[in-house]
Amino acid sequence: MHSCLLIDEILQNIFTFIDKRSDLYALARTCRTLNRPAIDLLWETLTEIAPLLRTLSCIRHSTRGIPYIVRELTLEDWKIFQRLSQRVHKLHISFSYKLLEKSSIDLRSLCYLANPPDPSLLFPKVHTFSVIQNP
Repeated sequence: MHSCLLIDEILQNIFTFIDKRSDLYALARTCRTLNRPAIDLLWETLTEIAPLLRTLSCIRHSTRGIPYIVRELTLEDWKIFQRLSQRVHKLHISFSYKLLEKSSIDLRSLCYLANPPDPSLLFPKVHTFSVIQNP
């Protein structure tokens, strides 16, 4: 591999031209050099919190596939959450009061996330945050 491809910023720039998330995921699994920039790009923008929750050991899924937290998060859970949430730079969440029962996250789970041992654990690098209410 050419030495210029060992620079994360160059790889991230190249990876922005990839349209399919599945292709980024494949690149992340290819080798250690491509892993970090591909994973960073995969997690850069989130439109829901559910993907983060699915990585935790305290998560179960309802019959409709909605993840929910079954117990308080352990320090290990918070470390996992922090490791991934620090990659998120843009968080865009939309919801509808009419569709709350069809939400992609159990609302009680948000209460568990509202009390981290250290507030800096929750999305420390987010610079764009939006909540959109749909009719």
